[in-house]
Amino acid sequence: MTSTLKTMFAVCTTTAMITLSSVTLTGTSIASAASCPSGALCLYAEPSYAGDAVALTGSVSTLGSFGDRASSVVNNTGVVWCLFEHTGYSGKKVKIPANARTASLGTANDIASSAANQAPYC
Repeated sequence: MTSTLKTMFAVCTTTAMITLSSVTLTGTSIASAASCPSGALCLYAEPSYAGDAVALTGSVSTLGSFGDRASSVVNNTGVVWCLFEHTGYSGKKVKIPANARTASLGTANDIASSAANQAPYC
């Protein structure tokens, strides 16, 4: 795995392992909104920041096995992030404001397959 991939993803679950794309990554637990690292967008598999989670520090064209699982989100960055319905930054787009928390993605629940924090995607 390249160092770029290592810095782009910090993966954290209650079992401390998840597979994104074909890469298995491990990390520490981010079991609550308060434990989402500074500078990261944290996606949680359950509402209210519960369940498996992934912390992103850069745009990803596919969330791999975490795709279609995000139910709540913490944006601990100073930039807007966009979640997309399909891989490759396509389909419906949901904007997550800078430094914001969303305990439930509502109608966007379980549809995110890619995420971006930069133009031209977001």
